[in-house]
Formats: sequence, C-alpha cells, structure tokens
Amino acid sequence: MTRAAQGKPNTLRLVLRALVTLLAFSCLSSYGLEMRFDRVQLDESLRDQGVGAIKAITQDKIGFIWIGAEYGLVRYDGKQFTRYVANPGDPNALFSNYINDMLVDRDGRLWIATDKALHAYDPRNDNFTAYLPGRTRDHNHRVAALAVDQQNNLILALDSGIAVIPPQRDRIDNFTVRQFQRDDPVSVQAVFVDRDNTIWLGTKGAGTATFDLQTQEFRFFRRHRDDLSTIISDNIIAINQDLQGNLWFGAYSGGLSRLEQGATSFKNYRYNPADPTSISDNAIWDIYTDSKGNVWVATDHGGLARYNSKTDGFDYIRHQAYNPNSLSSNQIRVLYEDLQGNLWVGLFPNGVNYYNRAGEQFVNFRHQPDNPGSLSHSAVLSFFQDRHGTLWVGTEDGLNAFDHHHGLFRRYMRDANNPHALQANPILSIHEDRHGTLWVGTWSGGVHRFDHSTGHFKQYSFQEKNAASISSNIVWSMVTDQRGRLWLGTEGGGLNLYDEETDSFRHFKHNPGDSQSINSDFIWTMMTDRQGYIWIGTTGGLARFDPETAQFENFAYGTEDPRTFPSERVRSFLEDDKGRIWIGTQDDGFYIFAPESATFTHYGDKNALPALYITGFVQDHSGAVWASTTNGLIQIQPDTMAMTLYNKSHGLVGNNFNREANFISTDGTIYFGGTDGFSAFHPDNLQRETRLLPMIITNFRIFNQPVHIGADNSPLKGAIWLTRELTLDHTHNMFSFEFFRAGIPPGAASGICL
Repeated sequence: MTRAAQGKPNTLRLVLRALVTLLAFSCLSSYGLEMRFDRVQLDESLRDQGVGAIKAITQDKIGFIWIGAEYGLVRYDGKQFTRYVANPGDPNALFSNYINDMLVDRDGRLWIATDKALHAYDPRNDNFTAYLPGRTRDHNHRVAALAVDQQNNLILALDSGIAVIPPQRDRIDNFTVRQFQRDDPVSVQAVFVDRDNTIWLGTKGAGTATFDLQTQEFRFFRRHRDDLSTIISDNIIAINQDLQGNLWFGAYSGGLSRLEQGATSFKNYRYNPADPTSISDNAIWDIYTDSKGNVWVATDHGGLARYNSKTDGFDYIRHQAYNPNSLSSNQIRVLYEDLQGNLWVGLFPNGVNYYNRAGEQFVNFRHQPDNPGSLSHSAVLSFFQDRHGTLWVGTEDGLNAFDHHHGLFRRYMRDANNPHALQANPILSIHEDRHGTLWVGTWSGGVHRFDHSTGHFKQYSFQEKNAASISSNIVWSMVTDQRGRLWLGTEGGGLNLYDEETDSFRHFKHNPGDSQSINSDFIWTMMTDRQGYIWIGTTGGLARFDPETAQFENFAYGTEDPRTFPSERVRSFLEDDKGRIWIGTQDDGFYIFAPESATFTHYGDKNALPALYITGFVQDHSGAVWASTTNGLIQIQPDTMAMTLYNKSHGLVGNNFNREANFISTDGTIYFGGTDGFSAFHPDNLQRETRLLPMIITNFRIFNQPVHIGADNSPLKGAIWLTRELTLDHTHNMFSFEFFRAGIPPGAASGICL
C-alpha cells in the first residue's frame, strides 16, 4: 500500500536541547530500538467477529482513526469502535469487507478502496457512495491502492492498470498499463505521487514505472539480474519518498531499493544474517516517512525497521515476549502517522499497536534477556554518577556501569568463587567517598569497596565476634558528612561510621534507656543537609543527627502540634534550594520541614496524590521538585504546590518506582528507577506545545439508547459530530453525549449525561 507524498503534520513540538547523555542512551543495544507501544484493544463485539489482518490506517479531517482490514472497516474515536460491513440490500453500504487502502484527499474527503469497488464516505449521513459509474456490486472492480496528486486528481491502482478521477469527481479515466506492446495488461499493486508530482506505480512483474498524466506515457524500471544497479525486484508493492527526496521501493520477497533524487541507478538492501544492520526481512509490506524524517519499513516477519543514515543500515523494533509494551507481532502490514505525530502499526494476523510520540520525552531501559549489554535486571534500586561521569545502576540482580561510548551496560555480578567480586546481587545503595572510591551497599552481602584500577571489590560483612565489623549485612543508605567521612545506614544494625585509619566501623544503635540515641536500628534512608546535619528515616520515624557531637534529635510523634512528626515510616529526603527538607513516607504522603519555624506541613491528600507512598525526590534546575511514588511521578511547583502527574501512559517505563532510586546528573538529566526498569528525561523536553484540540461529539443517546439518523422520533438529521443544533421535545428529557478530544491517546474518551 502506498500514498501521496505528505507534508509535515502539525506534530507535538518539543523544546530542543543538546543532551549528550540522552542521545547516547537512545543508541542503546546492537541495532535494537526500545519503543513503548500501546495495544489498541478491540471491544468485545469486534473481537468476537474479528477484523483480520490490518490493511490500511488513516485519520480523517474530524480526527477519527479509520482502520481497514480483511474483514471490514472500523472507525475509532479513542474509546469506541464503529464497524461498517458490506450489505447487499443497502446501496449506501460497502460492496466488500476486504479493504485494500484508504486515503483522505485534498478536500478532506475519505476514500476507501475495496476488493470490489471504490467508495467515498459521506460523513453527514454516515454512509458510503460507490464511485464506479455504470457498474454494480456484482461486477468485480478491485482497487488495490490510492494516491492523490497536487491537483487533487485521485489515482487508482487496478488489476489492469490505473484510473484517474479528476478533481471534479465527475468521471473516471482508465489507462491500461502494457509493456513492450504485450496484450496482457500489467497489474498495478501500488501508486505514489512524489513531491515533484510524478506518479509512480508498483507493478506485479514489471518493476516500477512513472506515468505522465499529460502525455499519458509510461516509463519502466525493470530488474536485470546481471545489473546490480537496477531495482531489486519486478514485484513492487510499496513506494515512498523520504524528506531528502530519495524514493524507496519495497518488494514482497525481494527486499528494498532506494533511488536517490536525480539518479538512475538503485541502491538495494537485502537481509544478511551476518550483518545486524541489514534489513530484517526481505518481504516488505509498507514504507512510511514520518514528519521527523524517519523512514520506517514494515516487514513480513522481521518486525519494524527504521533506516539509519549513519550506518546506511537499519535499526529494528521487534516483539519481546517479556515486554507487554513491545510490538505484539513481528508481522507488520501497514504504518501511519496521525496529526499529532503518533505512529500507528497495523499487524498480521490482527491487531493495531500505537506509539505515542509524547513518550519520546522519556528514554526507558529494562532488562532484555536476549541482550547481554542491557541492564542485568529490570528492578532498579539505586543510582550514582561518579566523578568520572560513569552512571552506576544498582538492581535486584547485579550492579551495572553504563558505557556512553558504546551504549551498553557492563554488569558486575555475584561470584562466590571469586573473593574480588561482589558477594551479593541486590544493590541497595551506591556512594562515592572523598577519595573517589565507590562503595556499594547490598542486601545480605554487607558493603563493598570498589577499586577502579583493578576492578576488584573488597567486601565488608557483619562478623558476630568482631565489634569493629559493619553491624549488618543489609546496607540501605550511605552519605558523607561535611568532613568527608562515610556513614552507612543499615537494617537492624543502626548507623555505622567508617574509620579510614583502622579500616573498621563504629556503631550508633538504639538504646531504649537513652532518649538521645537513634529511634530505631532499621534505617531506610539518609541525607546530609547544608547545615551539616544528617537526616535519618527509620521504621521508628524521623531523626536528625549531628555528626560533630554524635547527638541524635528524634522528632516526637504527634498529630496536633506542627512541631511534631506524625509518621513512623520515612522513605525519602530532599533539601530544596530554599533549605526546606522534604520528607517522603510509606503511607502518609510527604511533609515539608521549615527550619526557621521548626514546623512540618503535611501533603497527604489522596485526591491530589496518585499514591501516598513517596519513594523519592529530585529538584530540577528550574526549581521544580519531582516526587516518585508507587503510582507514577509528580512534578511539584514549590511556590504554589501545583502538581502535574506523569505515569506509564505518558511514556514512563512503569508506575511503581522504588525507594530512593532517583538521581539528577550535572546536565540536568533526571533518572527514576522502578520495578520495570528506569526512565531518563530532561525536564526541558516536557514543555509541551499548548494549542486547543477540537472536542468532538461521537455519540448521542436518549434514555441510554443510541439515536440513529432518520429513525422514528429521532431528532438527529445527520451525523452527531457534524450537528450544530438539536431540537428535543418533552419525551427526550434524559439524554447523554460521548465525546473525545482529537489527538488524545486511545482509551481516553469521555462522556456527560444530562
């Protein structure tokens, strides 16, 4: 299937910024791209009936998405599907359920090419007109593909050649395609109009050809086996043009060809198992150039390929059995970019996947079982960027160092037979001391000190008979004080101070008889503030520690006095640019401590927060505070406390983020890790284009029953989405509307009842 060359749609514009880290991340893994797809779920009636392989997708001028398949035509409003089927008894129904192609012409009219006829959609009456004068539904007039030129001539690909319907739509001019004056006509499978208004044809058995509408002459480009500069196959079923003016041709079973602008020789691409940058499959169904200049190729079994001009090869996106947001099939049939720049992917044997362009704001990483250069595990527990610029990522199963040059993660895993390796895989905390030495806190393995020069780890574990050993093998948090000393918060062992001179540890534990000892030996999180105090979150509440005097201040528990702290499970900290302390709890939202008044302000409204478990905070360069939760992220403006929510539907790797698995780099890139991987983003890229999108009424009901055009006692004279006013009588005293906003993601439609 092919189309006319399309102008650049009015897509979501992002604020451009040179983010070296994110650019490096976007190249992660060997030619495999990570893209998050949503699967458009058909409603029960369509699932029961089935629509088959998807053949065509387009968007009309109102904003509806139309999906053409082997067993019918579907209109989608973001929430509901309306199916149109052939009906021999209705002259305004489709002649066939087999949809080959669809196109919206320059007047905004929707055309549908089927196996028996060409139809024009009438939005006013929500039905169809057959545009084949002199023919009936009993005569087979298959239309394989559609295109429109700059003068709004509609070009049809037929089994016997092509047909042209002029802009007045008052006649059909047929042109039989023959080669070498042979009697048998050439079947045309694809038609495309390039930016120079040249009509290109993809044929069955005769390669590609151009057609001059003025002279009515054809010029053929055939494959010659002994000439590698000729087109890759004589069976061309897809044609497209990139933003540089190069033409692309796809063949079913042959591969892919590119014809550079002004050239006469073709560059051919075929699958090569020895070359990971080769096209992933020789069977090509569709080629599409999006508004950003990406050339996408739909293959039969190789997934979705994207041309990479730097390598003159292809990156690919494929189905991943372990990833519910990967493509649901590697058998791609058709591609389409909607007016918001989102990519729709039609599949075989059925189904539609949807890539929300807004998700490009977030770069996501997760473990890929078939990629040893990916994260060692998707559950991310900790981050740290050392003074050399290396990003360290701690997971449930191993430590990872990101290699920016090669776009890969290097894994450090437990090896019980190697005393210089990690001795535990869950990495709870990572920190760098004043000498640049990396410390790694683990679950069950104590803490490890990493030597960059040798790549060796030295383990410090709890030893029952050694009072100078670390007091617990579970190390949740580490900080350095203003003198550069390393402090470690443990589970069950209280607070530990590392002594460099003796290579040992000093312990600070809870003493029930001493009110100035720490309130609990279970430490979850710690932070050093600008005054030099160490804030400590425990299972017993909140404490502030003065490392110079070794004195603890345990904040009293209470709910009435703002100088008391009414929560017992502190999970995260942040000191903002005004010196206020933000405190995240496990089940009570978050608090802000004002040092000047020594009071706490509580933010725990279930209606305002997506979750009451606040797992971490980061303040970006603009002053906004980002809070992670077990149900998405919150962007908070500290001056007004206005909140903006982000979740998986916006492109985040997931919704469930882990305790203190957050970090902001020197270039402003923010990282949040959770149970499904981690997301990296720069807040500047989240500034969205603000423009009003049209609200469209999609359904009208009286007493909860759909109202049909022209039915008895129906006030509806035409399609509800084109109706400007309705006259209702006293019997219509309970009615409702359903509506959607053009450009919103699937599943976000709304309604109102009156």
